[in-house]
Amino acid sequence: MRRRKLFIGALLAFAIAFLGIGYAAITNRTLTVSGTAAATADDSAFDVKFTGTPTASTTNGGSSASASGTVTGDLAATITVSGMTTKDQYVTVTYTISNASTEYDAQLDTTYGTSGILITNADDGAAYFTVTATLGNEGANIAAGGSTTLVVKVQMAKTPAADVAASDISVSVRYKPVEKSA
Repeated sequence: MRRRKLFIGALLAFAIAFLGIGYAAITNRTLTVSGTAAATADDSAFDVKFTGTPTASTTNGGSSASASGTVTGDLAATITVSGMTTKDQYVTVTYTISNASTEYDAQLDTTYGTSGILITNADDGAAYFTVTATLGNEGANIAAGGSTTLVVKVQMAKTPAADVAASDISVSVRYKPVEKSA
C-alpha cells in the first residue's frame, strides 16, 4: 500500500509539473513582425532656382563694353557680353539664387567643379576672356526660404588685334539638399 501511495504521489507530482509546463508552453507565444523600410526622395521638395532680374555693370574703362543677364527659367540664365576692347577691362552680372524649399537648406556641392562651381570657356574665348564666379555665401548653406547672389565676371585677358568671335562661356553652380538647420 505504501508503494501504491508513493506511486500515486509521484504520478500526481509528475502530472502537476507536466500540467504547469504544458500551460506555460501553451500561453507563452512570441509574435514577431520583421521587414524593411525604404524612402524615395521627392525632388519637388527641394527648390533652388534663379529669381529676380540680373544686374549688370561695366568696370575698368571702356564705355563701349556692355553686359546683360536674363533668367530664362528656374534653372537657367544667360549672359551676353560685348564691346570690350582692352586688357583687364571687365563686366559683371549678378544673379539671385533663391532656396524656395520649406524642408531643406541648400548646401553648395563642393565635389562639383571647383568648390561647387563649374566654369567652361570654349572656342577661342579662353585666350581672350577670363571667366570667374563668386557666391555671396560661398561654401555655406542657403537656408530654407533664403537667397544668395552669384556674380559672374568676364575680364579681357589681352587686348585683341582683331574682332573676337562670340565665345561660349558657361557657369554652373550645384547645390544639394541638407536637413534644415534649427
